[in-house]
Parts: sequence; structure tokens; C-alpha cells
Amino acid sequence: MLLENLGGDILSNLKDPFGERLAGQFFAMGKIGLISPCPFKRMDMAYSNSYESVLRPDLPLSAGTVSSVLKSVGCDREGQLRFIRNYYSGTEYIIFDGTRLVSHSLGELGYNHCGIDDPQMNLQYCFSLKPERAPVYFLCETGDNTDSSMLMTCLKEMGKNNVILIADKGYSSKANREWMTKNGIMYIVPLKRDDASIDYSPLNLSTMSGFEGVFKYHGRPIFYRTVQKMGQRAGRPSKDDPNNVASVAKEHVVLFFDQVLRSKEIMNAVGRNSDFAEIAERSPRMGTLTLATNSPLISGPEELYDTYKEREAIEDMNDAYKNVLGKNASHLQDPASYQEWLFVNHISLMLYYRVHNKIKAAGKVSSFSVEDVMDMARRLTRQKIGDQWLDHPGTKTNLSKLTEIFGDSIPKIES
Repeated sequence: MLLENLGGDILSNLKDPFGERLAGQFFAMGKIGLISPCPFKRMDMAYSNSYESVLRPDLPLSAGTVSSVLKSVGCDREGQLRFIRNYYSGTEYIIFDGTRLVSHSLGELGYNHCGIDDPQMNLQYCFSLKPERAPVYFLCETGDNTDSSMLMTCLKEMGKNNVILIADKGYSSKANREWMTKNGIMYIVPLKRDDASIDYSPLNLSTMSGFEGVFKYHGRPIFYRTVQKMGQRAGRPSKDDPNNVASVAKEHVVLFFDQVLRSKEIMNAVGRNSDFAEIAERSPRMGTLTLATNSPLISGPEELYDTYKEREAIEDMNDAYKNVLGKNASHLQDPASYQEWLFVNHISLMLYYRVHNKIKAAGKVSSFSVEDVMDMARRLTRQKIGDQWLDHPGTKTNLSKLTEIFGDSIPKIES
């Protein structure tokens, strides 16, 4: 009932592309997927033993029915997009990132930074920062598709360019940045430390000369230096372009330095028994982060840095996806079924962040996880004896904690 109250708009928006019946199925499966992740063959059992079967009686969620629904709707990408588009129309910043899911039946071998050799699917997710942190879009292809090649497909499919895209190093190629600029897409992208455009020679880390300024981030100093200003001349004039018009910089590039990060990187290198000569060679780049942006909306280095650091939210999402929602689709052999499983997981993930955002707003992130809250909420139960419903409120402590976080979203316990 908590998820029912938090996700009323999700159910309503599902009805437009899929109709009343399918919307109820998807919403029920999304809630069950978050509360008690289970294989599809046990979905009907989880449904029958939950209050969902009272809210929406006779939902067809048997293994055969679920499989049939997944196949039919998994082909309806347009229907999925009609639902998805409700949730990124008002966003200002969008984070793109990818994660790899093992799939022996559908996946393909591809690059994996963790060194996993199993066939994989490449899942790209889009995550909004404002007006709230939430997953708003996904695209999944086989593991041999690179992150950077899928970026353009994602942006074209979304049809949205009035946002600032916050990407990782996988998207930092010059071709990607030029394509985004050409198509009016604003971005913040980190450059690789060995990028030829970054000159580390002016920096003196003993005197901190070569930097322009410093600001505080999470209690530690961050020094910065502008590598390139938007609109300045870049390179020497050529015979074909004597005024150097073609070489006018279309992006702002700033190098940041974090002494704490540098110390950690040196310690990690020592821990790996790296050669001293290797550490010395890499030393000028350790602790640095260089960001490129073509957005005129970023007011200065501090805002640029703070905005990029919001990428940590997407890392939390990837952990939630793999650890909370389970991996029961690795055996699916039908591409349409796999795509629809991802769509159901997307609904679960939306609900996950509805709960997470409430916990954060109440200032309880250090005390409770989403899993903790789900466990406490499960202890508030309702049981039917004959024709009467008996409420079991669990402990007053759990009810009090939940009420502090969710207020009126907590169902009223009747005597």
C-alpha cells in the first residue's frame, strides 16, 4: 500500500499506452519486483499472498500468462516510450551511464571493465537530477555495442536536447562531443587524463602555482585551472582559414585537483606493488579531473564540479539494479520477453527511488536503506479471518519510524 500511494501516477501513465488490465499487471509486477524479487514462475504465488490480490483481484500472473504478456508487449517499444516520456519532459540535467548484465541466451561478448567473460547485454540508463533524482529512460542492446555508439541512439530516441547531459569517460570522444554540439545538446564530460589537449606542465603541486583558484567540496579544497575557454582561438591559423575561425573553441575545459584523491591513488598504486618509475610518471596526473562542457548555463568551475559529482547518484542506481532487483532474466531466450522484463524492472526502479527520495528528504539516509524500509513495511500486515479483516500493526517503533519518513503515505492502520 505504501508503494501504491507513492506510485499512483505510474499506474495512471501506464494505462494510456497499455490499457487498464495490462497497466495493473505491470504495476503489480513492478511492486512485487521491489518488495520480494522472484522468478516469473513464482510471481503468481507472491501476488496471491499479498494485498495486491485484494486491490486488483484476478490479475492473470501465472507463469504462462506472464511469459505471453512479456513477449507481446516487449515488441511495443513505442508503447514503452509513451510511458517513459512522461518522466523526462521537465528535467534539467540528465546522467547517462551503462551497466552490463550477463545473458547466456541473448548476450554477446563485449568489453567489460570488470573482466567478465560471459555473454552480456549492454544496458544504458538515463537518470534525472532535477526536479528529483529518478530513473527516466533505458535502452538495452547486446554487449558488443559500445557505450559511446549507443549514446547517439539514446538521444535520438528520446528526442530531447534542452538538457545538460552528464556523461562518463566512455562518452568523451571528440566525435561524440562534436555530434552533440552540432545537434544543440549541452554536455559535461570528463576527459581522459592522457588527452593531448591537457597540459600539466604549468602545475607545481608543492607551491600550488599554476592554479587559478580553489573552493571547498565536502570539507576539502579543490584547486582548478582553466585549460580552454569557450570562444578562444585554438591552434594556429592555416592557409585555408587565415582568421582561424574554424578553430574557435566550442567548449570550456577546466582541470581540477584534489589532494585527498591524489593520496588515495598513490596508496592504491603502492598497494598494487606498482613500479616506482610508473608511479613517478603518472604522479603529475594523479588526483586530477578535467571536465569539458559546451553549456553557457554553467556559471563557473565550482558549479561545473558540483554538477558532475552528482554522477554518484547513477552509481547508486546501478547497485540497486543488480543487488535489489535480482537477475532472474539471464535465462530468457526471447528478445521481446527480455525487453519487457527490463521495462518491469524500470517500474520497480522508479518505485525504489520514490522510497529513497523520501528517506533522503527526511534526513534518514544514514539510518535506513530502501531495503530496511521495505522490511519494516512488510511487518504491518492485514489478515482475513472469515469475512473480517484484522490489522496487525507490528511494533509501534516500526510504525513510528515509517510515519517519520513517509507521513500520510503510510496506510492508516484500522482497529
